[in-house]
This record gives sequence, C-alpha cells and structure tokens, in this order.
Amino acid sequence: MKAKSSIAFVPILLTVLVATTLTNAAPVRKKLAVKAGRIITIAGADVKSGVILIEDGTIKAVGTDLEIPWDAFVIEAKDRVVMPGFVLAHTSSGLDRENENLPEVPFLSTFDSIDPISTFFEDSLRDGVVAMLVLPGNNTLLGGTGTLVKPYGRTVEAMLIKRYTGLKISLRPSRNTSRMGHMQRYRRYMSDLKDYLEEYEQRKADAKEEKKPFDEEIDVTKLSMVDLLDKRLTAFVYCDRAADVPKALEIQQTHKLNVVLVLSPDCYKAADLIARSKLPVILDSDRLIQAVLDATEL
Repeated sequence: MKAKSSIAFVPILLTVLVATTLTNAAPVRKKLAVKAGRIITIAGADVKSGVILIEDGTIKAVGTDLEIPWDAFVIEAKDRVVMPGFVLAHTSSGLDRENENLPEVPFLSTFDSIDPISTFFEDSLRDGVVAMLVLPGNNTLLGGTGTLVKPYGRTVEAMLIKRYTGLKISLRPSRNTSRMGHMQRYRRYMSDLKDYLEEYEQRKADAKEEKKPFDEEIDVTKLSMVDLLDKRLTAFVYCDRAADVPKALEIQQTHKLNVVLVLSPDCYKAADLIARSKLPVILDSDRLIQAVLDATEL
C-alpha cells in the first residue's frame, strides 16, 4: 500500500487560523483583536465568546472580558471556531525536485525548487498548517538550505516567511556508498573547508600587514557552510537508522553546531542516547507514516 502525502505536526502558537478565511486574512497590523465564538487554546480549557489580542505577531491575551485597544484591527469571527495553527517543522514535500544529484550542494536552496501549485500545500492548509520549513530531501549528504513558507500564495515570494534558514545534512548513504564511505566523504569535505578558511584568513592577514586592500569574498559555494560553523544556520541532521545517531552527535560535538535531529522510526533504538543529548528532535513524517501503514498491513 502506498502512503499518501502526510505530515507530522509541531503545535506552535504561531498565528491564528480562522476557519476558511485564512487566504483572505486581515492586513498586517501591529495590533489585532479576534472576536471568536469559540477559542480552542490547546494549552487549557476552551473559551466561549472570547477575544484574542495579538500584538506584533504575538498573542498577548485570551479571555472573555478583554479591553480591545482602540487602534487594533478587529476580526469578527463570532460564528467561528478559532485555534492555533500548526507549524510543520520539517518537510521535503512541495518541491518540483526533492533531491540533488550531487552529494555536496550546501549552496543550493529549496527556494528555487518550491512548487506553489503543489497540492501538498493546499492539503496542508486544510489540515491547519500555517507555516512550514521546506528542506532538501534525505538522499544528499549536504543538501542545501531551507525556506520557511506559508502554505498559500501563487508565487514562492507570496508564500515566503524566511528565505534562508536551516541546512540539511543527511546521514543516509546515497547510491552504492557505504555508511563508512558516507561519513568519510563528510569528514573530507569539512577538512577541505577548514584548509580553505585558514588560507583565506592568511591572505586577509597578509593584506592587512602589507597595508593592501582586501576585497576577496568567501566562495559562494561555501558560504552557507561558513554560516553553519558560525551558528548563523542550524543543521537539520537526518538519521535513517539508530546507528546514525552517534554520528550525528559526533558532528554536533566536533564542530559545535546548532543541531536538530530528524529521526526515522528506526531511531527509537537510540532513545536513551537521544534523550541524553538534549538536542531538539523532529520525526521524519514520510517514514513515520509509511511505518504505520506497513505495520497495519501485517
């Protein structure tokens, strides 16, 4: 049985979804007030005939006797149910091409591959998703950077929340590469990058000492990896098997990276190690749903 497009949810109070009116949402204002017939807070009891006050994109208060600021934009939703939207923390769906053919392409971005007319976005919106991080797939060692988007809009620019965020590292060997060879490829890439940066800094120091101008920029194909090392980007490290988890932790500890673990169902075998690492974790939705479907067929 083939798994249909599915998603794993991370419930974060990012914004308010008002039934079917999201695509015609109110203009962006510093202050918003939503008058709702019923508010599902998730964190507590439901609120009937309540008001949600939002300021600068953050929910400030939820209740029944709230004073609405005079300068707030008011959304009348007294006949609607209002609840937090979902944030899809990791997906490779909605791309016209999920993976690249080359193993090290950190300079590529999913921004250039998102397909706004993909039914995945429409389905996600119906399921209550209001934002998602679209990252490269799991078949490329260094897959490139991700794009944070809303699941609606006719163009990628209209969907865009943040263009440059997150960098995908996959520990699943591609093609006929062994896991040992896969990790060796990663170490060789990082060693070459270290040599390049040391030589770059030396040229920069030499120019300063000789009082010469230095206008050389970092190679654009290496820039995202430099941002990763400088913690301006977070590494989303995909672990296909439990045995990949120690390798992911080695990567994090060796380079002192900001890391989020993206785990397949098999990684439950490394649960204790994952817990001790205290790193953020995302369950890979496609693999998780497929595992559930396979178990159902048994």
